[in-house]
Amino acid sequence: MRCLLVFPNWTFAETHLRALRKDVAGRTAPSGIFYIGAVLRKAGHEVCIIDGAFYTKQQILDQMRTFNPQLVGISTVSMLWTNAKSLAEEVKKQHPQTFIVVGGPHPTAVGEMVLEECEAIDAVGYGEGEFTTLELAEALEKGQPLDAIKGLIYRCKSSGDTGSFDRRGKIVRNTPRPLLEDLDSLPYPAFDLIDIKMYRPSLGHYKRLPSIGVVLSRGCPMNCLYCYKLCGNTIRTRSPVKVADEIEFYVQKYGIRDVKFWTELFTAERQVVMDFCDEIIHRQLDIAWSCAARVDTVDEELLRKMKQAGCWYLQYGIESGVQKNLNTLRKGTTIQNIENAIALTHKVGLESFCTYILGIPGETYEEALKTIEFACKLNSFYAEFFPLTPFPGTDLSRDVKKYGRLIGSIDELTLHHMPFVPYTMSEDQLRSLQILAYRKYYARPRYMLMRLLKIRSLEDLRASWQGFKAFVSLTT
Repeated sequence: MRCLLVFPNWTFAETHLRALRKDVAGRTAPSGIFYIGAVLRKAGHEVCIIDGAFYTKQQILDQMRTFNPQLVGISTVSMLWTNAKSLAEEVKKQHPQTFIVVGGPHPTAVGEMVLEECEAIDAVGYGEGEFTTLELAEALEKGQPLDAIKGLIYRCKSSGDTGSFDRRGKIVRNTPRPLLEDLDSLPYPAFDLIDIKMYRPSLGHYKRLPSIGVVLSRGCPMNCLYCYKLCGNTIRTRSPVKVADEIEFYVQKYGIRDVKFWTELFTAERQVVMDFCDEIIHRQLDIAWSCAARVDTVDEELLRKMKQAGCWYLQYGIESGVQKNLNTLRKGTTIQNIENAIALTHKVGLESFCTYILGIPGETYEEALKTIEFACKLNSFYAEFFPLTPFPGTDLSRDVKKYGRLIGSIDELTLHHMPFVPYTMSEDQLRSLQILAYRKYYARPRYMLMRLLKIRSLEDLRASWQGFKAFVSLTT
């Protein structure tokens, strides 16, 4: 079967503040559709992948017309749902017999609502999509009923004939698909179906180019108020040897020099990280890499081992410098945890990239100012200040009126727009805080001197210059 997997068209103007668009914002390969593509291809299906980060809707439709797919899978997040819906409608208009299935964080979170809002879409794959999509392709190819496909929502002819597909029928939700336990059973993502060198992570998220994303594990055991976990609460970890094999393959095939781990909590299982680092060191792979960590999951020995293996920065979700607000977010961390982890990170010579949230439920303007001062005290290499965003599927979104008010549309559910204001702040206060945070953080003589002293290459110089221009644009 000819299967087309697509991420909808988007531009930086839709997803980022003006100051963060040119030369600062980046593009990373959407790992989900590349894993699905690899699984489909391994089973013998013909696969094409189009990433709308590089194409307009019309260009996507033109490529689609050439490929003439029988199955189209669209992966989308909430802020791109409008674009995904528009794309699906055009696809159905031009290819009325093509089966359209959508998946990803937004369709998984809202489920049946996707089919109610867009008649052009035939089904929703919710949860992890690799084998749901594969079973769907095989059922369609063989003319089999869809009722046995776990993780699928679709329209059927009648309540008494749930296996038969009908675009005008009743919506049926099949039983959920269990989480994939053996991640090592998946083939490598099908990056050969696109020019991987087109991708460049955002400024500060890579050391060298070309860069690629790799998965160490899926899932996160935490229960943060604002977080939506497509891959569940259980951490499933790949073999450190298999991960090192994959990186070595990318180095040899694509000349990759930098890896960013697509893993919610890289340091969740300490021994796995230590074993992975030993593999990289043993193989003498010349690779720079970075990851996301929690402040209560690192120690000096682990950090030193990571640095020895090529790690150059860790991204920490600090969120607040006020313990009350950390408790509201259900972070499970303390101010002391944060200070200790950042101090250790810097002590061993690693960079820290710290993110903060403004507009936490119950947070006052004065408390937000304390968070900005706390960020300045930590003095990480990069800091970002995001407005709290009630993404569908999160506990924040489910009970949003308890915490504050919505002021934006679904297209503004990004990490840069401001769709939510807590009852304890005004909209004007919250908008002014973000500009104030960047101005206070990046205009410090201490910070500017640190950045100058750490310039080691032309790439470092370019990053510092582009960051400076973004700062000026954002704060003036």
